[in-house]
Amino acid sequence: MKKIKLLTLILFFYSSSFATVYTVSNDPSNPAQYSTLSAAVTAAASGDTIYVQGSTIYYGESITVTKKLTIIGPGKHPKGNRGLRARFRSMSFLSGSTGSSLYGLWFAEGVTL
Repeated sequence: MKKIKLLTLILFFYSSSFATVYTVSNDPSNPAQYSTLSAAVTAAASGDTIYVQGSTIYYGESITVTKKLTIIGPGKHPKGNRGLRARFRSMSFLSGSTGSSLYGLWFAEGVTL
């Protein structure tokens, strides 16, 4: 029984080590993998992390999340981001997004859970 528990634990950590990290920036002078958060959310798989860079340009998107993601904006570390914000219209978390984490983003219309 101890061997099965140990094997299960090892497989859990092994499988979670394959999560991908994506970057988003809509500022042409500070490029990233994606220029929109919605494109990064579409490309991401459940368990992935998305870092959104602050910008003087309003992202203006309404985002819908249907998988478990960690989304981290510049508000998480504002000093390291020249005080810039990542501003969006709204974000909705739908079925399948249970366990998602959201940090450091600003919304004009809010977040729906």
